[in-house]
Amino acid sequence: MNNPLNMHNAESLPKEPIVTNQYPALIEDVWQRNASFSGFALFFAVTSIILFIVFAYSNLHGYISDEGYHAKMIDALLRKEWNNLPTNVTTPPFFHAIVALFIHISGAEAQLLELMRFIQLTLSLGAIPCFYFIAVQLRKNDCDFRLLLCLVLPLYAPLLNLVYTDPPAITFTMLMVFFMLRGNHWLAAIIAIAGIGVRQMTVIWACFCAIYVIIDHIENYSHRTSTSSLSFFKAPIEIFKLAWVVTPYLLPAVAFVSYTLYNGGVVAGDKVNHSTTFNASNLFFFLIVSAILFIPYLIDSSKKVVELIIKQKWVWVLIPSVFILYLSSYEITHVYNNPDMSWWIHNQLLAFSTQTALIKALFFIPVIWMLLTFIVYALTHPKPWQMFTLYGFALLSFVPLPLVEARYYIVALLLFLLWKPRQSDWAERINLLYLLGLSFYVINGASTKSLFL
Repeated sequence: MNNPLNMHNAESLPKEPIVTNQYPALIEDVWQRNASFSGFALFFAVTSIILFIVFAYSNLHGYISDEGYHAKMIDALLRKEWNNLPTNVTTPPFFHAIVALFIHISGAEAQLLELMRFIQLTLSLGAIPCFYFIAVQLRKNDCDFRLLLCLVLPLYAPLLNLVYTDPPAITFTMLMVFFMLRGNHWLAAIIAIAGIGVRQMTVIWACFCAIYVIIDHIENYSHRTSTSSLSFFKAPIEIFKLAWVVTPYLLPAVAFVSYTLYNGGVVAGDKVNHSTTFNASNLFFFLIVSAILFIPYLIDSSKKVVELIIKQKWVWVLIPSVFILYLSSYEITHVYNNPDMSWWIHNQLLAFSTQTALIKALFFIPVIWMLLTFIVYALTHPKPWQMFTLYGFALLSFVPLPLVEARYYIVALLLFLLWKPRQSDWAERINLLYLLGLSFYVINGASTKSLFL
């Protein structure tokens, strides 16, 4: 894709395929160029953040938010009440079965809450090295910095030590993406199936991996044919190779379709309130949340955004079109987004941003600015198709969901932090400290039961 802004990012990607098995040499290459942290400093920073989260929740007695629903499912599995499982848990009981198995093995059912949170944290921590090594595979020069950005994301960090399916599902998703980038597609597909068992929307990210591999393969084939004497008749061989590479991702697709047919829908429980639909409010709320999380990035990219608006006439059509869709569709439509349920931060923000026509119109400013910033990030990326593909599947991961819920955006935002082009040093450092402060605020609120995500 041509870059209409004629911008070039300092990061340069190699001409060989991104999907590669030259793993040890890749680690050494990135490690030598990655001088922002020492190994000990990175270990100390990660450990400090995790210990803070554990300490904050150490005196948190009783269930918080949806923990109680998951606890009832785990307890029913421990009691082998197969015919009396709770019907208000939206995900399949795969995660709950894993937790119940470890609790049963330990023989410490009396400490159910503490053990559940410990197992949850253990499963969640598996994503942390994945963040780093995905950045390694993408040949980022600031792998450690991106790891910290992911770890302190305020939508992610507060859930690490609470009984939620989101962090374990993220571990499976990041493992899947990591092995996809390494070229281990069969292993990635198997991990995707396990991830679907934890959260059904993992299938969207399995599809992302398949499309990513297809586009990457086509791009590399096009590059080879333009710089060598490859015969036109070799194209069928390349198509066969591509089909073989993508075949593993049919497994999670078959698993998801089979589950949906058997279950009579995507949602396991509480089907009345969680049936799939088209919910544009999730798109606009995602942009508002992203704008809040990435204020330093918005400031840093403002000049490029203005340049995009001035130079590209299609933006003049995009802005009013998005504004019309925003005014007509951004609203509260779900019972769980009731403004009276203000203990949840996302409900407070949603209620405030739709309070009056004037306030709603004013919130369009961060909506459109964040959208244009995302576009600028894609256009300044060495391979814009990667960012646009990520954006497309991000939309598929939350727009079909009827409930406006910030937790649904975690995977998309984490992958964005891993893929995005690096910004100026001041923007990156301030945004890291800013996210860290927001995470501390949310964790403190959850630990004192004064607010939640």
